[in-house]
Amino acid sequence: MVGTIEPRKNHALLLDALDNGLNANVVFAGRVGWNVENLIERIKNHPLYQKRLFFIDNANDSAIDKLYENAYFLAFPTFDEGFGLPVIESIQRNTPVIASDIPVLREVGGEYADYFDNTDCTSLVKYIDDCLNDPEKYDTKKSMLKNYKAYTWDKSADIMEKALINVCAPSETVNSTDLSQMIFICENKDNISATLPFVEEYMNFIKKFLVCCPENIAELIKSEYKGKNELLIKTYEELLSDKKLPENYNDRSFLIRCLLVKEEETDDVFIMTDDNFRPVQNIPDTLFIKDGKYTGYYFYDLTRWTGALNSHTAFDKNAFKTRDFLLLYNYPTLQYSSHQPQVIDKQIFNEMLDMHPEIINDYYDEWSMYFNFGIHHHPDIFRTKINISMCWPDNTSSWNLKYFPGPFFFENFSKNLYNENGIFEGFEETYSDNSAEENVRKSHIYSDTARKHFETQKVYDSFCEYYNEKKGEYPSFIINSDPENDNTSLHTPDFIILQNNSTTHISLKITKDIYKRYKNCTMNISYRFQDADNSDIINSPEFTIIDNGLDIQNIPIQTPKSKIKGSKMILCISVNDSAGNEIFKEEKLMHTILA
Repeated sequence: MVGTIEPRKNHALLLDALDNGLNANVVFAGRVGWNVENLIERIKNHPLYQKRLFFIDNANDSAIDKLYENAYFLAFPTFDEGFGLPVIESIQRNTPVIASDIPVLREVGGEYADYFDNTDCTSLVKYIDDCLNDPEKYDTKKSMLKNYKAYTWDKSADIMEKALINVCAPSETVNSTDLSQMIFICENKDNISATLPFVEEYMNFIKKFLVCCPENIAELIKSEYKGKNELLIKTYEELLSDKKLPENYNDRSFLIRCLLVKEEETDDVFIMTDDNFRPVQNIPDTLFIKDGKYTGYYFYDLTRWTGALNSHTAFDKNAFKTRDFLLLYNYPTLQYSSHQPQVIDKQIFNEMLDMHPEIINDYYDEWSMYFNFGIHHHPDIFRTKINISMCWPDNTSSWNLKYFPGPFFFENFSKNLYNENGIFEGFEETYSDNSAEENVRKSHIYSDTARKHFETQKVYDSFCEYYNEKKGEYPSFIINSDPENDNTSLHTPDFIILQNNSTTHISLKITKDIYKRYKNCTMNISYRFQDADNSDIINSPEFTIIDNGLDIQNIPIQTPKSKIKGSKMILCISVNDSAGNEIFKEEKLMHTILA
């Protein structure tokens, strides 16, 4: 018996066999392992030790080889093995094997080994007696071993490679499908009328439009459409039946999409979008389905989303609610409301509604619900990518971009960008012969805008590293309440480095005790910049701080246009009670370097 002396190898069974009439010598070859003090004592105190029971500790390869060649049988009564190399080594030397009847050893030894119950020593004793009493049976077994083809390391590696490839291969795949339907949620007939020509020009695989809209604009949309694709209108009223239409657009959009995926008119797989998300270059269907997988496009992580500072929008509220839901069910939390068309598998969307029927009446972020659910339950058929839509946000100062979008295949159309002083001022708002050229120019303009945002944030991030190197701590902005001494305090770094003429988002940490302490109060934060003569250069409005379920608020800081020497930034927090009386105020001055 070859192997380290340890409980798993089951050497004790051979001792039991000797005690129950095994008519053979027993040789243990292997070093002493762990948790075998009693077993070693039993071996060395056995009445047959050094007579018919032998223990060779730390035998070298040459000695092991001779033992294999001269053994009558290799006994391998192990309880568990990763492979069982002695089985192969023994068969290669034409020595029969009697091994534990466990799956791994049957896989390794196959028909060339014999197997027994490794909890019953009498079965081993009987097998050896049968071989001793029937030499022809034993000789037949030895002759059979000559046909054995050695199990090599290369063969083992090949099998392991195939196993890993098989494990990593998708158990699910998206079948070849006719992706030809695009479904719009529309509440503005002008938007849809302007968007459809872009779709027909740049998304040639789309042959059918399904527009879901309020009844009062349905006929107008139908009469104004002059395109080549099939157009079907589905009204809110037809879908809702006895359901009430929510007041805000985000809630309406979630409910309408949940109802649409139950309709016969929707294809098994389709593109879903809003009425103002326009393609800006030629788009293949592989942008949405490729190599048997659906692609979902994200722009943020819900666990890091802080929402609007002064007041949470309906979009923010749905995002927070979606975040909490996804965390509750251990789903991933990427944010897919990327303001661009997305591919939807009707069956998976309905599977989500069947598994979580309560959500249809409680309104969430439909894109983040669908893709995070799909990725959790069908990981083999989803891939994720950063969004490819420009103008989301339409104003890069709205929040701190976490991922650089692009390349741009879609535009989140916002009329504000085309107005005076907008980044697309002077560009045409509808499709024309100039659209291809203009779309290229708009992509460059927005890409530059986004890049400037990232560069601005990089200045602040570099400052944080520099401050840590100088001070031994990262710069922090904290509003803290100490319940022991009933104090509220504002903490800021000694100095700050910011990019001039830009908006930088800084993270303000607010401890939970603050919200508890000022539960029925209004908490505001503001800032101002002063020059070396203490004259105000910028005075910000007051931002009302709202509890968003996180302990972080992102404060957008608009810096002066020029690099002013000796400038300083003053951050101020104030708290007013329900009657409007100021009950707390604190200011902190930071010397400021404008890069």
